[in-house]
Amino acid sequence: MFGACDDRGTSYTWRKKKEREMNEKYAVFKREDVQEAFKAELGKPLEQTTVSTIYAKLTGAELEDAVVIRRQDIFAPPALEMYSSSILTAIQLAKADLQEGDELPIQIKKLEEIAGYFQEQAELAYTTDRKIPD
Repeated sequence: MFGACDDRGTSYTWRKKKEREMNEKYAVFKREDVQEAFKAELGKPLEQTTVSTIYAKLTGAELEDAVVIRRQDIFAPPALEMYSSSILTAIQLAKADLQEGDELPIQIKKLEEIAGYFQEQAELAYTTDRKIPD
């Protein structure tokens, strides 16, 4: 599973044992890092391109602050809706400070897009066969 996230850690550090165990099932990377790693590896002769070599390159680009909520998770729809609603609340507060005729700041426009994305994900999650997370 790949996801786009901001604020990548500057270096890979091993997590405490318990944190590692919880993160063994999924790995989340920035799409551009994955594409660059494959591009770099696939530039070599095919026999030198191995999964372990690609994995080693990706491990160094691991995002330590990423969280994955799968749509199939039974708790996903309300969690994603709440995240979207929280962003919309922040937007409403920011708009309350605007004077009449003020242009909407670009940050608010971006936040509206993000809120919309998470609302769409919540709606998709409601129509997904769901299960208790494992």
